[in-house]
Amino acid sequence: MTFDPNNLPNDAAALREMLLDTQQMLLGAMAQLDVTREQLAAKEHELQRVRHWLEQLLRHRYGQKRERVDENQLFLFAVELASMGQDAPPESKPASSVFPARAAGTWTAAVAAVAGAAARGVRSGRSRAALPRVSE
Repeated sequence: MTFDPNNLPNDAAALREMLLDTQQMLLGAMAQLDVTREQLAAKEHELQRVRHWLEQLLRHRYGQKRERVDENQLFLFAVELASMGQDAPPESKPASSVFPARAAGTWTAAVAAVAGAAARGVRSGRSRAALPRVSE
């Protein structure tokens, strides 16, 4: 309900009645807002419950979220770098934290060992060159 401030009645009883009507409208709107907030909180709680349930199902189905890297997979890149004659990228972690079993060795020693094994023909798997090609 809107009022024109230039056309308000001069009668105090009429003004009082308009004020009470406005107050009742405001109280009704505030009550409706409280109900809506409660409904929203219930929906948020239900959403959080469903998300948690989905995360539990996905964790059960696929395992933990973090990715695990096989140590041997990293040596594939080392052989490629060694064959191209490039230096290894700088290490951000000490070798003992990345490869605990090879704490005494360095990156270049690991590259040399893998490159030497590759030069001798020792292979742990098929190289990219040996894989079949698919023509488009």
